[in-house]
Amino acid sequence: AASAAASAAASAAASAAASSSSTASPAQVDVPVAGSGKADASPSVEQGVATPESSQRAHIAPKRVIASYDDAVDEAAPAAGTSASQAAASSITADSRATAAAARASKETARRAKVAELLNTRTLFVTNISFKATEQEIRDWLAPCGSIRSIRLSRDKATTRFLGYAHVQFESAAAVVKAMQQCDKHELRGRVMRVTSVSKSEKLQFELPAEIEADIKALIQEAYEGKNLSCIKDAWQKRHPGQKLDTAKWGFKNFSSAMKTIGGVCLETHLEKTLTNLAFFEGSPAHVAFLETRRRKEQEKEEAKRKAAEAEPAAEGEGTATECPAAKAPRLDPGPSPSPAAAEAKPTADPAAAAAPPSSADACARN
Repeated sequence: AASAAASAAASAAASAAASSSSTASPAQVDVPVAGSGKADASPSVEQGVATPESSQRAHIAPKRVIASYDDAVDEAAPAAGTSASQAAASSITADSRATAAAARASKETARRAKVAELLNTRTLFVTNISFKATEQEIRDWLAPCGSIRSIRLSRDKATTRFLGYAHVQFESAAAVVKAMQQCDKHELRGRVMRVTSVSKSEKLQFELPAEIEADIKALIQEAYEGKNLSCIKDAWQKRHPGQKLDTAKWGFKNFSSAMKTIGGVCLETHLEKTLTNLAFFEGSPAHVAFLETRRRKEQEKEEAKRKAAEAEPAAEGEGTATECPAAKAPRLDPGPSPSPAAAEAKPTADPAAAAAPPSSADACARN
């Protein structure tokens, strides 16, 4: 009985303590941390005394346990916002760096363009150089015009063969102007060299000497208008014995390209030989007659093509309508061939008839 009374008293005391702790103010209750599984057994709470430390802990929100996808999203939201701001900042930084790099590249391009323009004003282009010419010969030829900084002979990349033109860089632009005035059309090793400034945009045009142009015009006017170019070249060489009309000396590929540079002279293609050129004075009666003949022949060709195109479908239709399989000739049976003995034993009825030629009736009967 005594032990039962003691246990009842103990349980009553425990229930009283639990009720008192449940009715305590929030400032006096220590909130357990979620997930720890243990309450904070602070002496101040057990004794029911509120201290500053216990008040501060009471106002701190407990750590939330992630139990669903929504909880995970809520936890990751602050981190996502931070990373987005960092990405925006890094993007701005990258854009500014790209803008600065583009500005530097543009400035460098402008600088290089100015340098190239300055170098072009000091560079002389020399063409129609003999393949046997050397760099020292070119230097000696251009040295009186000014101080030469460098000479670059253009060569084939595969064979390193000299291509016949070069770039000469002087120390000043005045030297280039002087070289253009004094050294143009200078002959070296059988070639008449031409010079011009690199900064000029126009293309350098080769030309024949004035006396050769006059001789060729005189030949055409006398008897060679409408003739092929080989006749004109042979006539010129016959009138100048011991001389060869080699147009490569003045930079031309062939005589035809040289003839195209003569003023007032035009070349027309032969009406039948497409690789043959004929020389005419532009607008002359012979030239007009040739153009008229060519126009008439072209019209005749077009008319013949048109008629052929119209006749082709008609011929195809007629062939389809009348087309039939070809009849085969009947096969004849020659019969048994006579033996040699029978052929020899068969007499001839009339030797004269055998010797006489067959009549037309007999021939028709055989047929």
